[in-house]
Amino acid sequence: QVLFQSVGRIVMKSDLHTSTSLYNSSSLVLSETKNQVTTLTMNNPTKLNGITGPMFERIFELFDEHAKDDNTKVLVLTGSGQYYSAGANLSGSVKPMHPRKLHANIADGYKKVFTHFLDFPKPILVATNGPAIG
Repeated sequence: QVLFQSVGRIVMKSDLHTSTSLYNSSSLVLSETKNQVTTLTMNNPTKLNGITGPMFERIFELFDEHAKDDNTKVLVLTGSGQYYSAGANLSGSVKPMHPRKLHANIADGYKKVFTHFLDFPKPILVATNGPAIG
């Protein structure tokens, strides 16, 4: 079963290595490790891989997992479909609330993102397979 075409190659479901039992065909982030290179693929092409809270949480889980994985020497982040990422998917992330609370939530979220990227003990590469917006 073809899951997506990425960076000039077709990725089959049988080609994927997942590090957890949470994988299913509707996963928002796919994980594949080959030759000690782990590729995390944002997998919501119908929404142009717009990032939501659940997608970030899955990325954080996978970062934590692969930071400790001796089989991962480098991590690559990419997107499926025509876009790397359209940025934040606000319809999937932001709920109506007081502006101060919204600001605090956004600041906390960005802090968590930056901390995960900065504290990751291995090289991180980004394979932008299309527009990266936001």
